[in-house]
Amino acid sequence: DRPTPGSAPARPTVVSGTANVAVVATALAPPVVAVGFVLGAAAAQIGGAVLMTAGVWASALALLASTNRTPRPGRTLRLVAGLTPWVPMVLAVAWAIAQHVVGSPALSVADMGRWHGLANGVGFVLLGLLATGPVVDGGSERAPGMTGVDRAAEVTA
Repeated sequence: DRPTPGSAPARPTVVSGTANVAVVATALAPPVVAVGFVLGAAAAQIGGAVLMTAGVWASALALLASTNRTPRPGRTLRLVAGLTPWVPMVLAVAWAIAQHVVGSPALSVADMGRWHGLANGVGFVLLGLLATGPVVDGGSERAPGMTGVDRAAEVTA
């Protein structure tokens, strides 16, 4: 919801605060992980994985917190997208730890692709984008919180 001209700015909400944490953490994490790989620095590689996990989990929390304000079917997509990354991101941290701590359990790269990559790519990213993406239908107005999926359901109903 946008404030009207001359009105007081909206107070930050839990969702917006969580989303801000998500943006910062997911923006900072890749270069930290890269430094870890290039320099062989365990603290950077593991720390970057933890930072990325925190950012992804913050994004998931923001999706879950906004679920009740979203019409169906976008609500279902937000719920699934918000629940998907919790276990796969633990796998990422475990993999990063296993690169530096002998005897730490971790999946192979191929299995990480299957379990971590596929789950997050489809369940979190794709469904999350479908749930929160803009409506593209010639510029018509949409209700706050309405997604492309909601609009498609409305048009076909």
